[in-house]
Amino acid sequence: TVNLTQSGSNYLNATINGQNNSLTTNQSNTGGSHYAETTILGSSNTVNHTQSGNANQLLFSNISGSNNTVTSTQSGTAQHYLNVNLTGNGHTVTSSQTGGSSNNANLDLTNSGGASNVDLQQTGGKSFNLIQSCTNPAGCSTVVRQ
Repeated sequence: TVNLTQSGSNYLNATINGQNNSLTTNQSNTGGSHYAETTILGSSNTVNHTQSGNANQLLFSNISGSNNTVTSTQSGTAQHYLNVNLTGNGHTVTSSQTGGSSNNANLDLTNSGGASNVDLQQTGGKSFNLIQSCTNPAGCSTVVRQ
């Protein structure tokens, strides 16, 4: 289990490899930018990202394996960007981009086997790109709320 809190202009690059790991990040500040990149390899890992404050926020997640859970929250008045690449099956991704003048998300799902779920909530200026590639019709489940 890793819990990381950063304030000021932030940069984070973390990799989780294995099973049943937990990573919690909290980046906050009133200027500059937040940048986080995480790679999750394996199964049944849990990742929670929070980026807040009046700073530009960029979050990149590359997830492979099975049954991983990723929750991200980007809030504040600056720009938010989210890029999630999923490979595998059974993942759950819940993302919220609120309050930003520009909220952009890129979601790329490549599933083999069981369904993965992605729930994206955006307010303010909003834009998203969704790419799905599934081996069977039941292979993907995506919800986008604006």
